[in-house]
Amino acid sequence: MKKFIFTVIASFTLFSLSCEANNGNGNKTGSDKDTTKPRVIIMTDFPPLDVIPVKASYGPPEKRSDPDDLQSMVRFLLYTNEFDVEGLIASAATKAYIANKQNILDILDLYDQVDENLRKHDDRYPTADQLRSVTWQGRDKTYGKRGVSKLGKGMDTEASNAIINIVDKPDDRPVFVCVWGGPYEIAQAIWKVKNTRTPAELERFLSKLRIYSIGRQDNTLQWMLDNFPDLFIIVADNTYRGMFSYAPGSDASLNDIDWVYENIRRGHGILGLVYPESTTMDPNKEGVREGDTPSFLNLVSALRGLNDPNKPDQESWGGQFIQPDPAKNHWYDGPGPQSVYKWRAEVQEDFASRADWCVESYEKANHPPVVKLSNSLDINVKPGSKVELSAKGTTDPDGDELNYSWWQYHKADSYTGSVTIENSNAREASFTVPADAEKGQRIHIICEVSDKGSPQLTKYQRVILTVKK
Repeated sequence: MKKFIFTVIASFTLFSLSCEANNGNGNKTGSDKDTTKPRVIIMTDFPPLDVIPVKASYGPPEKRSDPDDLQSMVRFLLYTNEFDVEGLIASAATKAYIANKQNILDILDLYDQVDENLRKHDDRYPTADQLRSVTWQGRDKTYGKRGVSKLGKGMDTEASNAIINIVDKPDDRPVFVCVWGGPYEIAQAIWKVKNTRTPAELERFLSKLRIYSIGRQDNTLQWMLDNFPDLFIIVADNTYRGMFSYAPGSDASLNDIDWVYENIRRGHGILGLVYPESTTMDPNKEGVREGDTPSFLNLVSALRGLNDPNKPDQESWGGQFIQPDPAKNHWYDGPGPQSVYKWRAEVQEDFASRADWCVESYEKANHPPVVKLSNSLDINVKPGSKVELSAKGTTDPDGDELNYSWWQYHKADSYTGSVTIENSNAREASFTVPADAEKGQRIHIICEVSDKGSPQLTKYQRVILTVKK
């Protein structure tokens, strides 16, 4: 298995506290609302459940679309225990370019048939009624170049008003907006705030938004990029292709139709059964597509500790991005698709385990280990000093035997050299801070813990060492 990491951010932000408090595990956690979970809005050009691939030569326009939104939604619903889902927004979709929230409500009816079993594994899973209550209608005919022409006074939608209400809540957590289709509704919300509030109020509103857009599916995205340099926007023009890339280095066996049959569609309940076999606009291509999924996978991996979602330059399950202009909070493709498919084994094993939760009892399913270190997660060190590391408090909810691996996370370090970790495959390890480490430099050490269950599940914690002299 490739390494993916459970990070605890040293600054103990609200988001990182959620990683530590919940640990992203499948164990039961109590029914009180967890206000440290990431707040999430999904904006999707969601098709009907009987969607017809758009390149098919038959069917009415309102049923012809790209089925991958349906695939992504099946996966997303299996992770709703880890999020505060504040909005499911139907944006313009299908060849007819219509927005229809009933399509989302239809899949929630299927979720309603498995959510009780999911709560046997983690009682934080929301009810279908909770998700129905935050499903909002967007505007038709906004796809492509139509979007900006529909911004303005009197153009509010149920969805754009809902976004304003969500961001306005007395909650300091950022709102992560995952854009699977066009971003018209978030753009209209911003337009209204800009034109009805003070500059300071607009600034506060924008500061709470974290937008991750899959491609540029309507031109309101460019309008936001052109007019709001401080607005956090990730634009995945190409990175998302890592979900379905068959490039050298990717494992096609984890994406093909046989994997889908074995792990999702067959024997995993009605929600798995609705996962489409034909996944692109071409009905002859089968297997995993899910081009929209990276928009929330960066949050899933953050909850497991791989990354801080406020820092897109860090590696994540949802890709890695660059900031070409430091004066703008806009992020674009970095390494590209490989920054997604490098994590395919971890991503698919995690997905498969949750599909099992739809039908299996707690005792028959696998759940990830709970990683707990006995040493501090934020340590000041001096060159030449010895650092002792211990995962003594780590447990597995299923009683599985655990494998440990300690390793240096070079891509997060400001120290450019390497450290030698003694007993790196044991529960307790140590290393000596290099003599050439300079004041202020940081070294990141990862504790990776994998169980021996099936599917094999992995969790991590990060130790951040800051050199002091």
